[in-house]
Amino acid sequence: MSKPLLITDLNILIADVKDKKKLLFAELVRLAKEYQETLLSATPPASSTTYMGIAIFNLSLLYKITSDRIYLEEAKRWINTVISYDVWGYSFLVNVDLSASWILFGLSLGYQYLYDGLAKAEQDAIRAKLIKQATIMFEYRKDTYGKGWSTHYFQNHNWINMTGLATIGYVLRPEYEKAQEWIDVCRENFTHVYPNLADDGSDYEGVPYWHYGVLWLLVYADLLKKEEGIDYFQTSKFLQNTFDYKMSQTLPDLRQNINFGDSHDYRSGHSIAIYYKLASEYRNGYAQYVGNYVLTNCYDEEQKLSHIKPGIRPEIGLALVWYDESLPEKPLNDYPLFQFFPDLGLMTIKKETLDASMMLSVKCSKPGGNKQFSLEKEYYKQEVDLLGLSHQHPDNAHYLLVKDNEFYVIDDGYNRIVRMEHHNVITPGDLGCDVEDVSDVYLASMRKRIEAGSFSESRYGGKVLLAKTLDKNVFYLCENSGIYHRDALIDSFERTIITPDLDYVLIFDKIASQIPHEYKWHLHTDVAPLFTKQGFDIKKNSVLHLHHILPKTRTYLNKIQPIKALYTPQEPNDFHQIDMIDTIICSEKKPQATFLNVLSFADIECIDHQGYCEIVCQGRKDMLIYEDNKNFHTDAKFVYIKDYHGEAEKRYRYQGTYLFEKKMTEVSTHDEIL
Repeated sequence: MSKPLLITDLNILIADVKDKKKLLFAELVRLAKEYQETLLSATPPASSTTYMGIAIFNLSLLYKITSDRIYLEEAKRWINTVISYDVWGYSFLVNVDLSASWILFGLSLGYQYLYDGLAKAEQDAIRAKLIKQATIMFEYRKDTYGKGWSTHYFQNHNWINMTGLATIGYVLRPEYEKAQEWIDVCRENFTHVYPNLADDGSDYEGVPYWHYGVLWLLVYADLLKKEEGIDYFQTSKFLQNTFDYKMSQTLPDLRQNINFGDSHDYRSGHSIAIYYKLASEYRNGYAQYVGNYVLTNCYDEEQKLSHIKPGIRPEIGLALVWYDESLPEKPLNDYPLFQFFPDLGLMTIKKETLDASMMLSVKCSKPGGNKQFSLEKEYYKQEVDLLGLSHQHPDNAHYLLVKDNEFYVIDDGYNRIVRMEHHNVITPGDLGCDVEDVSDVYLASMRKRIEAGSFSESRYGGKVLLAKTLDKNVFYLCENSGIYHRDALIDSFERTIITPDLDYVLIFDKIASQIPHEYKWHLHTDVAPLFTKQGFDIKKNSVLHLHHILPKTRTYLNKIQPIKALYTPQEPNDFHQIDMIDTIICSEKKPQATFLNVLSFADIECIDHQGYCEIVCQGRKDMLIYEDNKNFHTDAKFVYIKDYHGEAEKRYRYQGTYLFEKKMTEVSTHDEIL
């Protein structure tokens, strides 16, 4: 057979597993022992079979490295099992989706790696099954072109299925003429993928699906680079920047992840294979450090607690092949604490001290991200259904807050019956998006508007107007009026978040409609709030205080939001379940409402003076001037003053040209302009 795919130099790899890659190799051997103890079903199991494909790859790689017949025979046991199945997969898109593509990948490499150790009859049987299954996948993609995963170029199913087909194409190209067709269709497919992914590396599907999908973007890019000399590692800004996206969503403990979108849990984000490949390609010492850290500190723990299957450990073969031991790791001591990803409108800020840590993350963008949404119209003209957003939630302007690696303001996580009110946002009464209680809220809502002739591409979606850090003071302002249900007639909704190095988090919201609403300000937690004179407290290992300032006339509600969702129809007994506690601040029924709330773990005092608010924190007085008032005249949308009249006073003005303080004689025009 030809040179083994994915392995740059087999002789070097054989030498390295005895020394430089000894730890990774030991993990591969440990996994192989577990494979030997695994009972395999004689009939297609009523579950996902993705694990079978990667098991064949790992066992075949071990045989290729060691020539030990133990691994040959064990690989053949798994191979004979899958080629005996009449179908690959269960319940959903059998033979033409993830279970099939993972097996296509692993079985084709098994066929290539083991070829010289197989009898001719075994070679013929494997090749025949591969051709049969690849043909089914190829024909399905051709027959469904324009809809579903065939053209959902920014979703993990497209990447995984086409990589599986490409792999068998490269393996069989020397001996099966039609294999070139599979290669060609995959190459063409990915011309729509890599150039059009978010340049900042962000992924609207969330961290667990980043793990699940980006792995295969790297596999295909590696295959294409080695087999055809086309190098997406050099041309794809997404690949160049996506490690930063992942780190922005990683908690300070380097174990958990932020769970925007369809996130299975807090423990499904790591992939040492991804880290090592990105480290190698981009000489990224941070990625090398994180890969090493995960391998030695939370590798088994991640596998045990994650609901992503097959999980981190079965990726060890890819990690072994991709790891470059010559690259020195770079600890995260100087890694940025503030990060902003404009395509997804995603901002994250972290604060770490010797005895505590905090983290805030917020997002707002067009559905699927700004770049990908902008492409929808052009593909729609070609009768191509481009966007598959079933793993994105209507969570614009939604935020999460973490202290000491514990979530205090939470997300619904994996959810198939999604509503806007499941998020930390404002709803006009009980209205959310045009269509709710579905998995793909944005697309369903867009289609309803298109059918009614009321869809506006420019207006639909959210946008970030300001995301900036100055002197450790962070400012974020987003607008999201276009997402709300048409019947709500919302004209504007702006959310401003200000935090001075996470000493507290100030959330200032203004919403306006053509008709009156009882606006509802939602905050979700996993423990019940304790109401106080200032607002309410969330007590866990620390206490999060909510100081309610505006509106003055309001009522409080508590509502249990039960969430239960299957991760995949192939695993009917594996599901996400949580009862979120939704604490709601309700306004009077009016066309407009202004909400001002401050979240703090520290003891602070908030005093409102009708037009401006003082926040007393750590011995200093900060101030938000949110409208022209009797003490301050300004034409700005807001002015934030850090350490008012103190030695370290800083003034930040958003828009406008002046601030006049009545008790002062001069007009302040030298404020920092945001």
